[in-house]
Amino acid sequence: PNISSLYIPDHYVHLETAYYTKFIDNGDSIVFRPGFYPGNHDLLGKDVLITSTHGPIITILIGITTQQSVISIDRGRLDGLGIQNGTGFSGGGVWAGGTAVVANCFIKNNLAVEDPTANMQIYPSGHGGGVFITDTALVTDCKIVNNRARRGGGGVAMDKFAIMENSIVFSNSNLSAPLSEPPYSGGGVFISDHSFGVVVRNCRFTRNRTLGIGGGVCVDGNTTIGNCIFNYNIARVGGGGFALAAGNSIDLVNCTFYRNSASQNDHYSIISFGDLNILNCIVSRGILVDRVNNKFYSINSTYSLIQEVTVAGGTGNIVANPLFVDPENSDFRL
Repeated sequence: PNISSLYIPDHYVHLETAYYTKFIDNGDSIVFRPGFYPGNHDLLGKDVLITSTHGPIITILIGITTQQSVISIDRGRLDGLGIQNGTGFSGGGVWAGGTAVVANCFIKNNLAVEDPTANMQIYPSGHGGGVFITDTALVTDCKIVNNRARRGGGGVAMDKFAIMENSIVFSNSNLSAPLSEPPYSGGGVFISDHSFGVVVRNCRFTRNRTLGIGGGVCVDGNTTIGNCIFNYNIARVGGGGFALAAGNSIDLVNCTFYRNSASQNDHYSIISFGDLNILNCIVSRGILVDRVNNKFYSINSTYSLIQEVTVAGGTGNIVANPLFVDPENSDFRL
């Protein structure tokens, strides 16, 4: 029979069974009715739409094993589903590779762990509590909330040519490192040195935290970041909002930073060990302007409003209160 859509649980109870049935071909769809669906699923090789009738709040896939992402997908589109309570090695909730698209999903309460059978932990083990994005996979219009990672990227880990856009990364963190290791970085997002052209655009990073650098985002590879908001993120070592690791060069373009914090030094919003250019950005400490980040002077910024210093050098920079409409409620209009 010519079948283009299967419904769960109407036609099949288990997602993997429906996905690999001979009835589902490239271009077909699998649709979930509202409900809670326990299981871990490898969806590899088919260009299939996996979606829901009523959206991610009431249609939730729940992980049940401790060593596998809730969803692993390398083609097709995962759209409009909740992904919760997963525990995997690379992407506790979702591993997205190949040309996969993950859209309109609510990814929360997942954990990335190390492989207990390995004598030595090798990247990407323990990275990407909510989602691990690799190859040319795209995550768009998602909410990634309250996830944790054993190593980098409490919410998201990215490498190769991965893309994330139009998404919210909220209240994610990574775990404490053993005393023999430096603290792990990238409470919200970690972009590794395996990155060759990662893109992050039109995203919001809020209330993420790390004991290392980069409470919101830590970059250690070739990356483009633009039109993003970093607010209320915390990093103990430095760069509450954003951190750039040594040996990297990046432009931060059209980004807004508000009330990000660091507890061990004055690198409140941003810390850079590489070549960082800040272009047309706003860096504000809000009501916490009584403390000045003297180390910010060494960062190259142009045409930006920097409230974290008392004198703004460079081209086109000013020191002023940006007078956001309602920053405490994340309204950063001027």
